Amino acid sequence: MLLQQEQANISAKCKSNPKKFWKYINKKTNYRPHISDLKWKDESGDQKIAVTDNEKAAALEEFFSSVYNVEDDKDFEPLPSHITKNHISNIHR
Repeated sequence: MLLQQEQANISAKCKSNPKKFWKYINKKTNYRPHISDLKWKDESGDQKIAVTDNEKAAALEEFFSSVYNVEDDKDFEPLPSHITKNHISNIHR
């Protein structure tokens, strides 16, 4: 009976107090986002399936570390400067 009264109270006020409504909904649901199993290739090229959270983390780490790398700043040529003092002073006129 108390649960029905609480639900009736929340539903009556859900338009004026949506925060209370969503707090109640989140309290009653036990949804946990789930990452499905991942197929991946290890360093030797063997295909594997990551099932546990640790295996999934290792698979994602290996994939993204192979895609992204840190390059030395010395490999890039400096960009030419196109803005000079004359151009800046002309903007403020």
